[in-house]
Amino acid sequence: MKMHIICYLMALLLPSSLLAVVALVHASHIVRSHSGTFHGLTKEAANGLTYKAFLGIPYAQPPVGELRFRPPVPLVLEGKEGDYYATEFKPFCIQINPVKTTHDFGLGEEDCLYLNVYSPNSAGEQGSLKKVFVFVHGGGNMNGMSDLYLPGRLVTEKDVIVVTINYRLGYLGFLSSLSPECEGNFGLLDQLLAISWVKENIVNFGGDSYDITIGGESAGGIDVSFLNLVPHSRDLFTRSISFSGMSGVAQPLVVRDPKATFVQIAKQFECLNAAVSDPKSQQEMEEIVECLRGVPAEKFGFEAIVSVPDIGPVAYGDLFPGPLVNLFNDKNYLDSINFYERAYFISLCYNEGDIFNVVNENILANLPEEQRKAIPPNAMQFNTFSRFLSDKFGPVSNQVVAKVIEYYNWNYEVNPLADFSADAIFHIPTLQWAAAATKGLATENNKIRLFRFVHWPKMLTGPYKGLIHGMDLLYLFDLDPEFINKIINLHVNGSLWDDTEEYLKNKYLSIIGDFINTGNPALSLEEDLPGGWPPFDEQEGHYLQFGLTPQIKTQLKADGVQLWSQQIPEWIREYPLEQPVHLEL
Repeated sequence: MKMHIICYLMALLLPSSLLAVVALVHASHIVRSHSGTFHGLTKEAANGLTYKAFLGIPYAQPPVGELRFRPPVPLVLEGKEGDYYATEFKPFCIQINPVKTTHDFGLGEEDCLYLNVYSPNSAGEQGSLKKVFVFVHGGGNMNGMSDLYLPGRLVTEKDVIVVTINYRLGYLGFLSSLSPECEGNFGLLDQLLAISWVKENIVNFGGDSYDITIGGESAGGIDVSFLNLVPHSRDLFTRSISFSGMSGVAQPLVVRDPKATFVQIAKQFECLNAAVSDPKSQQEMEEIVECLRGVPAEKFGFEAIVSVPDIGPVAYGDLFPGPLVNLFNDKNYLDSINFYERAYFISLCYNEGDIFNVVNENILANLPEEQRKAIPPNAMQFNTFSRFLSDKFGPVSNQVVAKVIEYYNWNYEVNPLADFSADAIFHIPTLQWAAAATKGLATENNKIRLFRFVHWPKMLTGPYKGLIHGMDLLYLFDLDPEFINKIINLHVNGSLWDDTEEYLKNKYLSIIGDFINTGNPALSLEEDLPGGWPPFDEQEGHYLQFGLTPQIKTQLKADGVQLWSQQIPEWIREYPLEQPVHLEL
């Protein structure tokens, strides 16, 4: 689907990638593996305990030159390079920041396919192997980096190995011509290769290569939900966590018209004549891609741009044997890729959608006063609704947009725009995916748990309340809450992190740690949930509402599911498209 405003939300997922304050202790750890000999160091976690860190390990050949716009190539370090000092972070991938915010981490580099391994001090000693968690960062598949996610407490308290990875982003990671010359999905292929590297090498770090959990947040969560459905993932991992992001099924979060973006970029970099509308021959396509390989890498990254790139995963190529809805309806296919053998943890935050209000305010604040005053009342609301509906269903009439706006003006939990955005991008795709994954499954074979983090942190002193999209990672990683204000000002007051927040963080770490270690996230909740935590299914829709008093609830956003699956399609038939008007800012 078109990313548009979606991407400038995802681009703000660096708020969930908040910097941690940890100490480095100079100590050497040596691991010899199939891919090289790695010298690591010791880090100190937020709880004062130490753990081992191997930073900036290359898992693929640099995707530069002739390897640009191609699947990643595995890398084995040999000779002098085989003795590798993994003691500092390596460059992150070329970034696109489509919204002017206060952060500036730099542009990144094209040579960026590196990962970090964090392990307990006891890992590698004689005894049982540690369970492994591979984390995929968010950022709209346009920005973000692995280095900001330091898992000190998760590693030291839950005794697991955590791996964080970089993968190609933006045009370099997802540009697609819908042809063999530039298939796209290179970022997804990077993720698969990084997981394969972990599968092959992690035993040398003391990890269990037969018990790997993959997880991702927002765009990373969406990517992880895709990886669960591709044939290449069959034997790579045993469990999956998606934090605030899944692909959906009926209208999956993929780019609808990637060819148009490819043509636009080719013309922008003068690799295609401006008069050519649609290159068709294989030779012409090869020439265009070869030309794009010669464009300086930094030209594919932007600090701020007027329109958000239509870039991301595409339903094309070797990764996808068919549309997602067809894959979910093919039980034999799902069996063949071990889909039903895995356990799934699917998580949502209470206030997933208010970040769009924050972003809209940020955009308005950066406009000249005269332009800002000229914008009609409710124009941004109309534009947001119109774009998201078009992304889901194709272009829709203004009458349909008005009907949906009217619905959310009368039916909301947080506020109309926040609820609409959260439903469009998070709630409905997540619930679609979970329902499709459990369709026809007997309860004893159902391994999907749905989780909603409902909490109102006191540290949010601004106008937006409730656990906002991305803030759940404050409770998982060693992160400084107040750093979020340097990304986008949510008026977080870190001094208000109190015993309540610490209690929730301890509980949350236990839930995630239990899932990584056993596949059962309810072990630490037995006193809170005497009746247990039933798996999610389409009929009952059980989910855990997590907070100070965890509760089992049913049918999350049932009215929204009915709206998006039945009512909006009916309105589209009733009010067919004539001439839509999109108010561009």
